[in-house]
Amino acid sequence: AGEGEEKTTVEEKVDDDCDLRFMYLTIAIWYLLTDQNNKSSNNNNNDKDPYINIQSATSYILSCVSYDGSIGLTPGREGHGGSTFCGTASLHLLGTLDASMARRELRGWKEDLIRWCVMRQRSLPKRDEKENEEELISQNGYYYHDWDKYAAGMQGRPNKLQDTCYSYWIGGTLHMMNESHVLDGWALRDYVLTRQSP
Repeated sequence: AGEGEEKTTVEEKVDDDCDLRFMYLTIAIWYLLTDQNNKSSNNNNNDKDPYINIQSATSYILSCVSYDGSIGLTPGREGHGGSTFCGTASLHLLGTLDASMARRELRGWKEDLIRWCVMRQRSLPKRDEKENEEELISQNGYYYHDWDKYAAGMQGRPNKLQDTCYSYWIGGTLHMMNESHVLDGWALRDYVLTRQSP
């Protein structure tokens, strides 16, 4: 590994093929290939499915919930924007998201997850009238000194730089919980639009 790169052990590489990304892919394919309308109307017990063990899948996903409300790729790992989306989307497609968030032993998880997602958005400072306007840069109604320092993008985890992909991963996570309104949508839109290639 080069300078600044993390070293990966053989054990970590083995775990990489059985994390939430693969579970989400499997569940998404299952969801697309099965008749969800017919299933929900003919079978009131959605835990019984001939192709997927919904209860076991839900339990595994919930075992990946981190102390801060985010979801790690595997149990005990740090939560990340992508893995949080994969876990939340899997629960949503399985039809167990709302019931999981209402579980007594997970009391407060929904609020922790929403807080974690919202805290991933960097905020733009509003213009201070006392500052010298020549030192400020104006774009889309926001004033800031350094775009990268004050960008309103989303970061995948605390203390990391923001990236446009997390607008999808974290925004999607909040959308599945009907909570996307808690983000500063206009600032996030401006961030994404300024990152486009000409």
